[in-house]
Order: sequence, then C-alpha cells, then structure tokens
Amino acid sequence: MNHTTDQRLDGTRREMKSPDRLLQNVSEALAHLVRNAVASVTTNAELLQDSLDETDIRQVNVDAILKETRRIGDLIRGVVDCAAPMEIKNDRVDLASVVGELDQDFKKAAHDAGVVLRFSIGEGVGSLRGDRKRLLEALSRIVENSIAVTPVEGQVCLVVSRMDEEEIRVRIEDSGPGFGSRPPERLFDPLFSGSSQKSGLGLSVAKKIIELHRGRISAGCSNLGGACFDVRFPLMDTDE
Repeated sequence: MNHTTDQRLDGTRREMKSPDRLLQNVSEALAHLVRNAVASVTTNAELLQDSLDETDIRQVNVDAILKETRRIGDLIRGVVDCAAPMEIKNDRVDLASVVGELDQDFKKAAHDAGVVLRFSIGEGVGSLRGDRKRLLEALSRIVENSIAVTPVEGQVCLVVSRMDEEEIRVRIEDSGPGFGSRPPERLFDPLFSGSSQKSGLGLSVAKKIIELHRGRISAGCSNLGGACFDVRFPLMDTDE
C-alpha cells in the first residue's frame, strides 16, 4: 500500500470515528430505509382508498394510515435536517415577502383549527442575506407549532419590524398553554415535545436554520398568555 492510499484510509477512519459524521451516516441510512417502507405503505393505502366507495366505513381507517405516514415522513425529514450539514444560499431575501407568503400558507390551517392568525409587517423592514426557501421553512415551523398548541378561538400573532440599522426582528406569539414548568430553552432540544402529536424536531430545525443565517432565537412568555418566540436577523448592508 502506498503512502497516498494510507493517508486516504487514515482520513476515512478519522471521519468515521467523528460522532457527528457517524450520526449523519446512521440517520441518512435509517431515513432511506424508512422512506422506502413508508412509500410502500402510502402507495398501497392510496390504492385501497381509490377502490373503496366514499361511504365505506373503512375510509376512516385508510385516512388514519395516510395521516400517520405523512407524520412519519415529516419526522424523517426533521431527523435528517438535524443531523446532516445544511447548505444555505447567499441571496438577497426580502423578509417582508417571505412573511407575506407565510400568511397565505397558514390561513386555511389556522381557520380549520379555529385560531385567529394576525400578521403585521412594519414599513421599510429591509432585506438580509440568505436562503429564502430555508427561511420560509424555519418561520413555518414556528408558526405551525404555535397554531398546534393554541386552543380554539385563541390567537397567533407574527410581527416583523426593523430594530435599528443592524437587525430585523420577527416576533411570534400565541395564546396557548405556555411552558408550564418546562424551561423555555428546552423547546429547541431535538425530540423534546410537549405534544404527543408533534415530533419535537420542528423548533430544533428552525433554530439551526436561523443560526446558519447568523441570526438568533429565544423563547419566553407572551402577553397573550402563551409562548413568544423572538427571532433576530442581521440586516443586509445597504451597499451590497
């Protein structure tokens, strides 16, 4: 074996011994296996659904299967996003337009949940450097979490404002149950969830995306009685 080959093998061994790399490899392998299994279950459930009459009582069971397969799919995507390196674009992003799209995306979900959704965008908010799709994902995960924990006739409010010449602030509040005895910072721990219907990965992934944009997120108590998420992003230099 020559010197170059030895170096490559040593590098591979070091990479495999890295806890982060090992976690990434294991999570990606498991994700691949579970995705294939879920795809098979979903396909067969959809075929069964198409073959049943709309009044067939078994439609309820098929709907339950499809709902759970979607939930498992979301969980797998969350695990991979938590464990694997995430690529972020460096585009100019108008945060006001991202929040406008967010408003449209969640109107139906909020209405179906009986929750009042209020969005407010200040004037001259400005832009930041980053990945529009990932920013939309991060804020979506927070809003989705807030709607999920807010009772019927409750409120979820999102306010975007420019703090100064250096920061943009996104504040998301809800009138849900709040944190109880749980430390607010624990909400960002992977797999930590106060709901049996949530994977506990959404806020962890959101925090990762925000920090990759050189931003920061904190959680506290809302004046509405529930939780408040305070997100700050660095404002893009006007000379750029």
